[in-house]
Amino acid sequence: MSTILIVDDRPMNRDFLVTLLGYYGHTLDDAADGVEALAKVRERKPDLVITDLLMPNMDGEELTRRLRADPATRDLPVIFYTATYRVREAREVADRVGVRRILAKPCEPKIILAAVNEVLGAAASAQPPREGDGGGAPETAALGKGVAEQINTVQDLNLRLAHLLQGAMQIAEEQAKSLTAVRALEDALQNVQSLGLRLTGLVELGLDLSRTRDPAELVELFCRAVQDILSARYAGVVVMGGEGQPPRQFAARGLDDATRERVAGEIAACPTAQRVLGPGGIGRVVIGTRAGDATGLPASHPAVRNFLACPISAHGTAHGWMYVADRLGEGPFTTDDERIAMALGAQFAVAWDSLALYGELESLVARRTQQLEASNRELEAFSYSVSHDLRAPLRAIDGFTRIVLEEHGGKLPAEGQRHLGQVREQTQRMGALIDDLLELARVGRREIGLQPVKLGDLVRNCWSELRSGQEERKVELEVGELPAWNGDRILLKQLFVNLLSNALKYTRKREAAHIEVGAERRGAEQVVFVRDNGAGFDMAHSQKLFGAFQRLHAQEEYSGTGIGLAIVRRVAERHGARVWAEAMPGRGATFFVAFPAAA
Repeated sequence: MSTILIVDDRPMNRDFLVTLLGYYGHTLDDAADGVEALAKVRERKPDLVITDLLMPNMDGEELTRRLRADPATRDLPVIFYTATYRVREAREVADRVGVRRILAKPCEPKIILAAVNEVLGAAASAQPPREGDGGGAPETAALGKGVAEQINTVQDLNLRLAHLLQGAMQIAEEQAKSLTAVRALEDALQNVQSLGLRLTGLVELGLDLSRTRDPAELVELFCRAVQDILSARYAGVVVMGGEGQPPRQFAARGLDDATRERVAGEIAACPTAQRVLGPGGIGRVVIGTRAGDATGLPASHPAVRNFLACPISAHGTAHGWMYVADRLGEGPFTTDDERIAMALGAQFAVAWDSLALYGELESLVARRTQQLEASNRELEAFSYSVSHDLRAPLRAIDGFTRIVLEEHGGKLPAEGQRHLGQVREQTQRMGALIDDLLELARVGRREIGLQPVKLGDLVRNCWSELRSGQEERKVELEVGELPAWNGDRILLKQLFVNLLSNALKYTRKREAAHIEVGAERRGAEQVVFVRDNGAGFDMAHSQKLFGAFQRLHAQEEYSGTGIGLAIVRRVAERHGARVWAEAMPGRGATFFVAFPAAA
């Protein structure tokens, strides 16, 4: 089979042709522009080159010119593979450089295969004409009897043939008129199709611009689209800096790296920039419609045949300007091209404004996040300090009260002893509350050390610790299949200790308490739950459940500090999880912790 070189700056287009033609046994190579393609032609000596027209560094037309100028590659077959809306211009380019076959993107595989087989077959079968052995004219037959009758017959046939030829000429004239009308209709339909495809390109460009967040990437994306939609060899996009400053962003297509660097240094002060954006600027420039006209581009820019420039502006603010040069084909840029260029400029200006607004919002969110994190750290430090400092006087109060009751209790009336007992009880409750506050602060301050944790084993260990000293209670624990989780073992232990102790507390009045721990997959989350048949609660108050010091039952009914579930929520949040609960009064409660399944 044959060796074929695919030349296109879009990897997706190259991959499509390489896959398609490789399937049929051809040997494929590819290049991203004309410069790379020339080197591979000399190295690999392919049998066919399929090339795009618009590419950076060197386009398809210049590549073909150089191939035709080299005696070694003069007869190398070339197929142009270009966008549908550029077929007319591509035909003009093909005529200039001697390319006979053009494929329009997108193209059916069978059409591509037919064109490749046709070109390769024609190239293979092209043989010089064989020298024929010259033969003499047949000898003139001798005139015999009846020559006069034969001459009359020939004259009659000639007369009839003349009538037939006259009729054929009339038919051909009518066909020519019809063919002219058909071609005019085809041109009109092609114009409509070209405009429709360009409008589709504008819509797709708008979607791409809305998804791009990097300024340099945004400008490069836009410049490529401008070159493609306006079918130009050269394209440039300039986002201006301050007065007297170099451009904030500059992108160009069709220039090699060295030329691009030189043009970037001169583009801000070139005459075109002054005409488009300077005082009295006309807002749109169309110059260089004939060869030799001045364009106002930097001196280092290659000479161009035709040229179109317009501002990049929206809402009365100009951000820069753009240009395209050397329209494919013979003709200059059209009025439709001007309108599309102005629409492109406005579209990019809106995208640039949106990008700036997005950056400001990101910066604002980052600042607010830093402030919030700093406030939380200060609040946690304050809570830790206050809780720590309160423990000493509470211990003193409890200690002195205990001494009074032990050493002088007999001298006090019953009412006095009861009051001191209440003082000790409340002091111990305050101590427990402070301990829980310290634990909550530690949860927020602790550095997370991630490691694989088998949640089933962890739950059973927590249960063993909690059941110590409560063996007289009839409580059944059911542990389902729980996943292994990559988390902080100490913090996860605090989470399950608080959930299980909460279930133990609120099933205290059940003769046969039942607690279930299980897990299930819900979409992108792995949900672990703790379910009990205890007191339950009214869901109308569920929003307060995980807040510090929030209680849904009276202290006399179920003791506690109101910190345990706040710790549960804090641990979950530090693992990127979320928590919630579902319950009915008297029917028990279920607490859920949803971990991201991919973590």
